[in-house]
Amino acid sequence: MIEPHDTFADPNIRDAIPGDQPEVLRLFHIGSLDPDAPELHDPPNDIYDFQTAWLDNDAANLWVLDGDADALVGMVGVRERNEGTAELCRLRVDPGYRNKGVGRRLVQHAVEYCRTRDYLKVILDSYVQRTSAIALFEHLGFRPAGEHVKAGKRVMDFYLDLYSGPT
Repeated sequence: MIEPHDTFADPNIRDAIPGDQPEVLRLFHIGSLDPDAPELHDPPNDIYDFQTAWLDNDAANLWVLDGDADALVGMVGVRERNEGTAELCRLRVDPGYRNKGVGRRLVQHAVEYCRTRDYLKVILDSYVQRTSAIALFEHLGFRPAGEHVKAGKRVMDFYLDLYSGPT
């Protein structure tokens, strides 16, 4: 379960900057279900129009985790869906860094950001083939909210309730 304020100040996670676009694109492609046709299942319009979609958009934020040299080891984004609801998206971790806590740190960072912005709920979806990601989301307290089909593949919907009203 995600605890408030436990990772928001992670010193290695930072806001994406314009110079990160090549590495963000690399992470997008290597994280694709079909590396030969990544656009088929997950159109990357926001990755190609990086500046507009992420850097100049007050309703979205993309974070990256620096690795060795100039390589990024992971990324995650948050977009406002409507008042009170944010969507966690674009979680990608370089294969050499998977199962080392990178995804967990990125998701926790994004969720804490949502808490500080007073979102009541965080939603996300994940292809059912991404079993490790689904296990991570469930471990962090995300609950299944249904399924749908995207580009012919089954996708699970999840939500995390951030509302902390009177008890």
